Amino acid sequence: MSITTSVAGKPLLSVEEVSILLGQSRSSVYRSIQRGDLPLPAFRLNGRLRVPRRAVERLLDGEVLIGTPALALALAPSSPNLAGDEAPTGESSSPSRAAG
Repeated sequence: MSITTSVAGKPLLSVEEVSILLGQSRSSVYRSIQRGDLPLPAFRLNGRLRVPRRAVERLLDGEVLIGTPALALALAPSSPNLAGDEAPTGESSSPSRAAG
């Protein structure tokens, strides 16, 4: 029996099942969850991490998952200033403190 057959009817997957479907090591998936950069919702149920099967399927189908922490990081511009207004060279973007 293949992994896709064994998880087909399960609404929630273990980290090990997710790692197999994504082709990543189990420890890599755990680290991504811990860092918050896994583009999937993960939560604890009775002390064990679980991921919705449909979320994994959508990720594998290339669909964008709204509301995941990693998605916000992936879509954020590379510039630290989200408006795209960078401070001129030599100037700080933080407000200066007035001398007392």
